[in-house]
Amino acid sequence: TLLDGGVPEELQRRFLAQIINECDRLTRLANDLLTLQKAEGQDMELSRLDLRTVADNCALLMGELLEERGCRLELSGEAPDVDGNADAINQILVNLIENASRYAKERVRVEISYVNGYSVVAVMDDGPGFGDEDPSHLFDRFYRADQSRVRHKGSGNSGLGLAIVKALTTAMGGTVEAVNLPSAGAAFIVALPSLPPAEGSEEDEED
Repeated sequence: TLLDGGVPEELQRRFLAQIINECDRLTRLANDLLTLQKAEGQDMELSRLDLRTVADNCALLMGELLEERGCRLELSGEAPDVDGNADAINQILVNLIENASRYAKERVRVEISYVNGYSVVAVMDDGPGFGDEDPSHLFDRFYRADQSRVRHKGSGNSGLGLAIVKALTTAMGGTVEAVNLPSAGAAFIVALPSLPPAEGSEEDEED
């Protein structure tokens, strides 16, 4: 056994690595469950936020992961401020970008825009899309999409990432949907109610 030294050193290292990986996975799962529980059961503190600023910070955070997976991250667009929670929006973007990078061939795009009273963030990949799977199920707890489409499986997926995205978005009064792109890939689109321009802002003065 490991304790009495009867296992070769190389095998011991392999067992130890497996134990560490499993502990990391369980820790991530516990943290994700806690995040999901909080999002579904507590009122969220909201304040005026610029989506582009949060997205820029998130892009810096996720850059190394995408580089490891051979992808580039493209970020564009702006939208009016939202009444949101910075930590929640950051978590939404982290989860969506990480998810997109698992399927992407070469790039992940984050586009921010304004549509009919909503500030919208769309996270898109150039992978195979999700085929004929029901997009509403993608946000279910522990739902697993067709794994044959995954290019970078990794070990960090708890099966709760998209469920957390939906819960956090809903808690801020927004919506999220998933669509297959006409060319290739998938898009996850988060829409949050836009705020009117702040008093004294350039937009307010122009009006």
